[in-house]
Amino acid sequence: MTQTATYEAGKDFVLLDRAGAQPGAQQIAVVSGVDVPVLTLDLPPGLRGQAREQVARRQLMDRAGLTAETTQIRPIYAPRQSDIWSKVLIADSALLAHWKEAAGTQCRALLPDYLTLPTAADIWTIAAKGDVLVVRLGPDDGFAAQHDLALTMLEMQLDQAAKPPRALLNLGPPLEALDVLADVHDIAIITTASEAKALNLEEPKVLAHGELDFDLRRDPQMARARLGKQVLPWRWPLLFAVIAAGLWSAAQIVETQRIENRTTTLNSQTQALVREYFVPTGPLLDMRIQVSQVLAERQLRADAWHCLLYTSDAAD
Repeated sequence: MTQTATYEAGKDFVLLDRAGAQPGAQQIAVVSGVDVPVLTLDLPPGLRGQAREQVARRQLMDRAGLTAETTQIRPIYAPRQSDIWSKVLIADSALLAHWKEAAGTQCRALLPDYLTLPTAADIWTIAAKGDVLVVRLGPDDGFAAQHDLALTMLEMQLDQAAKPPRALLNLGPPLEALDVLADVHDIAIITTASEAKALNLEEPKVLAHGELDFDLRRDPQMARARLGKQVLPWRWPLLFAVIAAGLWSAAQIVETQRIENRTTTLNSQTQALVREYFVPTGPLLDMRIQVSQVLAERQLRADAWHCLLYTSDAAD
């Protein structure tokens, strides 16, 4: 596959709108991007996984009246940003079922046509397919529409873009309206991927940005459910280990508390004995030293008493 190949390269891509088209094992089945728009949503940054998808579905229902019964959505995201997506692919459920049947299971993927265009950072790609313009706005965005509408949408994207591209890669015939847009926004127009190097840009490539992850045949929710079932058996040993660790910790806490209670009782009993027999008044700062001092004093007095008795007996 060449780096400038498009969805029209028959050996790599097969358009499903061609009568009897059946993609082979190494081919990509392609459908019109007109029927698979990309919508940008306003999603809270902290949401992940199914919670994020549920909010996305709710927004689509509220704003566009789309329902889960008639419409399927699939998150689309830039490479390594699968948890912070804010754009979704939209497809009619019945049409998607027809595409899946037509594509079969042998091909590599089923993709909208704009995802088969080459792309790179700071480069937007435009290709003509009959009276439709297919536009790719980066790894996670694109659209397809009639020429006039597509050029209007492209102009809107350029006006609203926080960071407009530095180049437009036109893979089709020259378009005067495209040249005007490029002049207005001071953007270079290139006609081959290799020209990007002269602008110090990365060369646009086909299927080099994780496009196969957006295979329309896949059901993201079913894939996650299947993965959950596969992972679940591995969770039980971990759960048992956590429970065992918790029980062991609880036993240690109980034993530690028992020892602390016993130590407190012994300390109280020791203080009572020291008060009764050794240090009746004053603070108990270091009972071991204080008791030793009292015993030493008593030993001295006892020795002196014995000495006195011995002297008295000797005198008699």
